[in-house]
Amino acid sequence: MAMLLTPKPHLWATPPPSCDKACYQGSWDRKYWKNIPGPYYSTTENMMSLLASNGSTEYLLYDDQCEFVWRQPTTPNTYSRCLRAMWCDEVGSYAVDGNEHWTADLIRGWWQRRPELLAWATAHQKRPRDDPHAFMQGYDDATDRILLNKYIRYLQEDSEEYLRSYVFLLLEGRAAKPGDFLPGL
Repeated sequence: MAMLLTPKPHLWATPPPSCDKACYQGSWDRKYWKNIPGPYYSTTENMMSLLASNGSTEYLLYDDQCEFVWRQPTTPNTYSRCLRAMWCDEVGSYAVDGNEHWTADLIRGWWQRRPELLAWATAHQKRPRDDPHAFMQGYDDATDRILLNKYIRYLQEDSEEYLRSYVFLLLEGRAAKPGDFLPGL
C-alpha cells in the first residue's frame, strides 16, 4: 500500500560527506537486529553503553545484550551528535554503511518484528529500578523509563513514516518530495 508523503525537512538517510567510514568498523553480518533500518547500526560486539558519557540517548538504547540505534538521526546536528557518540566506541562495533545493505524486503522483515520491540520495551519499563538487567550499572539514563516511553512512542507513531521514506530513498536513489507516494511496509 502506498502513502502520500509530506516530507519533513532534512529527512535523509545518508551520512554526511564528512563522515569517515574507516572510523566505524562494525560489520553487517554482525548487525544487531534491534537497530532501526538506516545508515547507522551497532553490532552484537557492542557490550557497553555510550549513552551517559556522550549524551546520545535520542539515538542509542541499551538492552540486556548490547547498545543499538533506536532512531536514525535526521538533521545535520543530530547526525553529528550520533557520529560523535559512535566514534567513542573503543571496540569498533558501529558502522555507517547500512544504505549499502538494507533492501525494501529486509526493512519489511524488520517492521514485522516491531511487536517484539514493543514487548521488550514495555516489559523492560516495568522492571524494578534495582534489577541489574533493567538499567546499566552506574548509567541510570541508559534505559531510563522516560527514554523507553520515547522509544515506544517512536515505534508506534513515527517509525512507519521514517521507514517508508527510507525504502523510497533506497529504491529511488533520492529523498521523497511532496506528492511522492511512499512504498508500503
